[in-house]
Amino acid sequence: MNKKMWVVLVGLLLVLLLLCVPQIFSFDRVKTPVAWTAAAPAQGVYVGIFRQDAPRRMDFIKSFEKDYGLHPSIVMWYLDWNSKFPKKEALEVIQFNAVPHLVWEPWIWGDEQRINLKNIIAGEWDSHIREFAKDVKSFDHPIFIRCAHEFNIEGYPWGLVKNNRDPQEYIQAYRHIVDIFRTVGARNVIWVWSPMNYSYPDASWNDFIKAYPGNDYVDWIGIDGYNWGSTQSWSRWQSFEDLFRESVLRVSGAFPDKPIMIAEFGSASAGGDKAEFFRRMPGYLKSSLKSVRAITYFDLNKEADWRIDSAPKTAEAFHQVLGDPIFLHAPDGILALKGTASKLRQRQPLLALRAVAPVKVNGALTEWGQAKFVSLASWDDVETGPDWQGKQDLSGMFALLWSPQFLYVAAKIYDDKPFNNSHSNENLWNGDAVELTFAGNAQADPQRKEYMTGDFQIGFGIGNAKEAKPKVWEWKQHRRALAEVQYVVAPMKGGYIIEAAIPLELLAHFKPTPGLETGFNFAFDDADDAQGRRTQMLWAGNYLFYKDPSVWGRVHFQ
Repeated sequence: MNKKMWVVLVGLLLVLLLLCVPQIFSFDRVKTPVAWTAAAPAQGVYVGIFRQDAPRRMDFIKSFEKDYGLHPSIVMWYLDWNSKFPKKEALEVIQFNAVPHLVWEPWIWGDEQRINLKNIIAGEWDSHIREFAKDVKSFDHPIFIRCAHEFNIEGYPWGLVKNNRDPQEYIQAYRHIVDIFRTVGARNVIWVWSPMNYSYPDASWNDFIKAYPGNDYVDWIGIDGYNWGSTQSWSRWQSFEDLFRESVLRVSGAFPDKPIMIAEFGSASAGGDKAEFFRRMPGYLKSSLKSVRAITYFDLNKEADWRIDSAPKTAEAFHQVLGDPIFLHAPDGILALKGTASKLRQRQPLLALRAVAPVKVNGALTEWGQAKFVSLASWDDVETGPDWQGKQDLSGMFALLWSPQFLYVAAKIYDDKPFNNSHSNENLWNGDAVELTFAGNAQADPQRKEYMTGDFQIGFGIGNAKEAKPKVWEWKQHRRALAEVQYVVAPMKGGYIIEAAIPLELLAHFKPTPGLETGFNFAFDDADDAQGRRTQMLWAGNYLFYKDPSVWGRVHFQ
């Protein structure tokens, strides 16, 4: 081959190489999964962020890391059905070492009523869904897709309230969308099914559990919720726990194999202490919200000022909070997560002995030597209490005795800051108190999910040793203060003693006999100041005991 031919050949090779370079280095062609897909599950909570114009403006996400000292594992944004899949932005999130989280809303911004569940089911949007799914498949990286979120509130055309109040329509439409993705082979999607934390309207047909598409169609469960504070006429200040405890318990119990994320949340500033809202989040995630594995903050001034830095002290508190070891700094292991069901406290039936002598209700507990006291004194007994400091903070023991006329209650409560309860009547729970639930009908189904006639929830308020006196309140049947109950509170070193005699005629004329069992539960409530209850210790079940008798324990009369 002569020199001229070599020059021509080398030139052709250079041209071919230059033509191939964009293909060789194009992220669209990357087939190797990101490194964190194969990692072992990490212990802790992943943190996500939504900021307007991100990820198109990734500098907004990078500034979050700079301002708050944590690399977000999830970057969230919203897209309607008039948009193509934003591959470029999603790839930027991947290169940032985070998981894209796309909230895919089945409507067209500006023409919100054009799409509904029926025309999705009928196939009218199949071509758009299929094209979108093909683009997601070619993206070839993991991505959270949260489609048709918050279906259990008013406002969205895919909501149950606008679709014949029929959860089956929602399920059918959701499955139809997922099936199309699977048909085109878009297996890189992590499907997030996401109700709002509260259903509105609060009706049986709008129970979000009824709209669950099934385990084969859901990878994660997301729950949305916002602390509106006093910004709306209907709103009140709520803690992070207030927003999510009940809904997390419900979904973790109903779908224990699915990991849970707080898919979006925020706090207003008006009506409470937003910095305190942030500061208490880690404690709740370690106690009453243990099933939650990811949270995503909605960092925007929209209907309310949800911004983290709405005030310097809130930004400082958020930075401090993200330094807690519970929050993870990378998405390692996020794809390998499985769900963890909230465990019910299982107890042997409490033994209630017959009193051998009349019980004098004076706080001395003179007649209680025979009683079978049980203790609540460990983290396992703490149902809520991110600030629990140990036995001296809150612990105790309780017992029951009985006679043909009375059910007797006694408890020794250890509390380093006792007598913090200035509340009365239905608010007795929001301070130092004990609560008792009882089934006056021993034949009632122990698996019933709601209170029925004969089920009682009684609160014994401790008062504040000043103007607020000890009081007894019944929330369910009588819905009033029970003046007929003999009740005293006596101080002791490191806490207080309570003693009470409840006439059996108040408990649906319950008649105890040796060998009889019925439903029962007991709780200690603790407030360390006038701000209200901060800790609750529970004998059996979980937080839902106040409305769900199926989580109660049992009392055995002997």
